[in-house]
This record gives sequence, structure tokens and C-alpha cells, in this order.
Amino acid sequence: HWYGHLYDAAASARSVERAVSAVTPRGERTPVVLLGASFDGIAAEDIAAQPVVAESPVIDLRRIIMIATPVDMNDVIQDVFGVPVPWIKDVPLNIPRFGGLVVLGNAINGQRQRGELGAPPAWKETFVNASKTRPVLMWSQLERIRKGMLVVRPDIGVDYLGSPDSDLTVDTDHAYARLDNMIMAPTRYLTIADGGHDEG
Repeated sequence: HWYGHLYDAAASARSVERAVSAVTPRGERTPVVLLGASFDGIAAEDIAAQPVVAESPVIDLRRIIMIATPVDMNDVIQDVFGVPVPWIKDVPLNIPRFGGLVVLGNAINGQRQRGELGAPPAWKETFVNASKTRPVLMWSQLERIRKGMLVVRPDIGVDYLGSPDSDLTVDTDHAYARLDNMIMAPTRYLTIADGGHDEG
């Protein structure tokens, strides 16, 4: 939907509401399920909590599906950009804005974590991915993760998919347990063996 240079939950919510309105007959409501993997699970809760969606006359939000989504940096296991997570989450000030070299370094670090440094096709994918990633958008998403899911829709149930045996990025057991305490509607934790983080 909306994809800008900075993460903007309100703009994303307006985009979702417009898209649903475009396919909903006048006077009716459309059942909607939001699906988000990793950071996008946070974005799904942000969108659901925005008044334009929460109070929409056309959106009947039924459920949110999250795949390996952290509640905040306390659920991230290893590092970001090769920097240990404890250093990032405990920095009291905003993280300085960064450029494409940091994005490329992070992509190479992900390749290293997957054990693919010796695989030529993986290098191509790493460079393509880094070239398509906007540094300022990535920075704003990192700041959003540090802030954490402070606002959720407690009335909307969540299905949470995780791979606790193989996800080296997010502690999905920990994240789900915290999320389950925030949501009043029924939640479910579904595990996928050997799903990793990117393939979950």
C-alpha cells in the first residue's frame, strides 16, 4: 500500500482503508485479515489501531496474523547491522541516521547468519536486496521496533506463527507470550519446524 521514505502508520492505515473502500459495495462492510511478517506484524497492529481503520464503516477487521514478529528489541536475539542488540536497545538517544553502506552491511550480515557467504547466488540476492532498501525507511523502522508495540487492538485476535527451533532473529516464544498478555481476544501460537526467520 503506502511506501514512503519514513515509516508512517497513519499513511499506511489510510491506504488500507481506501483499498477496502474501493472493493466494498455501498452500505456494506468487508471482512479483513491483516497479515504481517517480522516488522510488518508491528505495522499490522499499528494499522489496526489507527482510527481510520478502527472506526471504518467498511472494514470488519476479523484477525491479525503475525509471522515471527518482535514486540520490541527485547525479542530480537542476535544483532542488527552486526551490532549486538543490547547495545542498540539500551542507547538512550535516537540512533543516528545512516546510509546505504550500513544497509549493505546488514544484508551481508544476514547472509553470514544463514551460512551463505560462499554461495555466489546469495551474493547477488544480497546486493539486489540492499539496492532496493531505503536507508531512511530502514532507520525509521528500527526506531519503531525500539519503541515497541505499546498500542494494540486488544479486541482483535492474533494468530502468531513462529519457528522457535530455527529462528535466529526473533525469540518467538518470548514475543508471543508477551503479546498474549496484551490481547484480550483469543490468540493462537502456531509453530513451523525449520522455518527460520526469512522463510517462516
